[in-house]
Amino acid sequence: MFTSIRSKLIVTYLVLILTTLFITGGFLEYSLRDYNRESLKQEMIKQASVISELVVEELQAGGPAELNPLASSLDKNIGARVTIIDKNGYVLADSRSSYLTMENHLERPEIQQALHKGLGTDVRHSATMDDNLLYVAKPIFVDGTVLGIIRLAVPLAQARLVPFAVTKLLLAGTILAALAAILLSISFAQSLTEPLQEIARVARRITAGDFSLKIYPRSHDEIGQLGAIINEMANTIREKVAELSFAKDRLETVLNYMVSGVLLLNAKGEILLANPAAEAIFAIKAKEATGKHNLEVLRNYHLNEKMQEALKTEEVVTADLQTIFPEERFLRAYFAPLPGESRAKGVLIVLHDITAMRRLEQMRTEFVANASHELRTPLTAIKGFAETLLDGALQDPVASKRFVSIIDQEAERLNRLVEDLLDLARIESKKVKMVMQPVELNSLVSQIALELNHRLDKGDLKLEIIVPKDLPKVKGDRDWLYQVFLNLIDNSIKYTPPGGKILVSAVPKEKEIRVEVQDSGIGIPKEDLPRIFERFYRVDKARSRQLGGTGLGLSIVKHVIENHGGKIGIKSKLGEGTTVWFTLPKA
Repeated sequence: MFTSIRSKLIVTYLVLILTTLFITGGFLEYSLRDYNRESLKQEMIKQASVISELVVEELQAGGPAELNPLASSLDKNIGARVTIIDKNGYVLADSRSSYLTMENHLERPEIQQALHKGLGTDVRHSATMDDNLLYVAKPIFVDGTVLGIIRLAVPLAQARLVPFAVTKLLLAGTILAALAAILLSISFAQSLTEPLQEIARVARRITAGDFSLKIYPRSHDEIGQLGAIINEMANTIREKVAELSFAKDRLETVLNYMVSGVLLLNAKGEILLANPAAEAIFAIKAKEATGKHNLEVLRNYHLNEKMQEALKTEEVVTADLQTIFPEERFLRAYFAPLPGESRAKGVLIVLHDITAMRRLEQMRTEFVANASHELRTPLTAIKGFAETLLDGALQDPVASKRFVSIIDQEAERLNRLVEDLLDLARIESKKVKMVMQPVELNSLVSQIALELNHRLDKGDLKLEIIVPKDLPKVKGDRDWLYQVFLNLIDNSIKYTPPGGKILVSAVPKEKEIRVEVQDSGIGIPKEDLPRIFERFYRVDKARSRQLGGTGLGLSIVKHVIENHGGKIGIKSKLGEGTTVWFTLPKA
């Protein structure tokens, strides 16, 4: 409210004067009130002593009928409530209330004091008169024996009459003094604040970014020197702001377009800055994360440990991190401590996403191991039986024919494996030129069913095709789609027990056709489903090899569907069967 120096000076004068007057007035009022109350009490004590002697005869001879008129008469003469009480506390007469309705007064503080000390006083609120009263009680003696008690009561308002008059006088003096202080302070403050107001106006414009205004000092005192300094400061700030603005824009551009994530943490581990790459890595928003501890936002204890290590050693720390949310990532992180006066005051973290590199390396390692294993198996069988033939089995027509047959089977298996590897390599490298044309799925699936009919009969399996005749054609390469359906139906035949059923269905969607190949086979364990489309991955390796599988069929199917712009997925429950679904765009 009082933001200007002028108003502060005026208020200061007023506060000093009013505080002095209120303290002095309050002390005087308290002293006068205390003095008046004490004087009133002494006066009532004297009156109680006189009255106690006047009512002795009436108290001995008469009863309430004589005492009540006496109490009323005394009340009119002294202006105080008069109450006459016997020694047992029962009210015999009262000048302002009926004694018949009044309770026993023996336990009242002033009565107890009067009985034990010869005089009793008390100040309290009276329910009968609804006011704060001063009570004075005096015992009535006859031959040294207490016959009764006379009690006087007057409102305390009488003791406040004089202090209230003094309060009014002090208030009037305070108002006059305040008016004089206002006039004097306004005159003095104006001469002092006008130059300061001009300086404040220019400073506000400087704060808003306008450095064109200058201060023209009116004097050579401290205020004039302040104006000259502000002029110099404005020139310096203008130059520094231009430099900082350029540096800030350059830094923001670098941070925003960096592929690597950048985090800036203070010594407490709280996030001060995060660039867009870091936001994407940890699925956070910089505005919401700023000011929060990194564990609360990033939830990566390894990162926090390395940050603490960089703060402690004040050296650059390198570490490999792994994140789980929003997706699994592998990061190469560099923790650089920010120098401070006595110790590092923060850490700059640079994060390089090496997920693709790690996965490629892992895929390469797994592929080499799996391919070597798959190639070695038939080669070992071929080599073993060939050696057996060379060692003499060739002379046995029956054995040699059986061994040559096995060698032929293993060679065929090796040939299928090599062909699948070549197909997969061509598809993954995008070197396969797919001839996209309208394909009718009904005729395609019917053709495959006809070719596999003998295997279906042999395995006592039923193949049901639910493809509407008016189903829209799909856009795709017929040969590769043939390979997709052949692989999927072939897998269902291999892993479905006799008496089972295989269902191929297709339904139109808005822009695509959804196809499902469902069987009532042995199913796939839940833990194996995420890896089912990987190269060489088999749920039951021994059974798969026994049935002639290469472990590449589903991987080829997945790549073919994706090259057609579709999606593929799998649902399965152990012992109940498997459903492979995929989508293809409409022609």
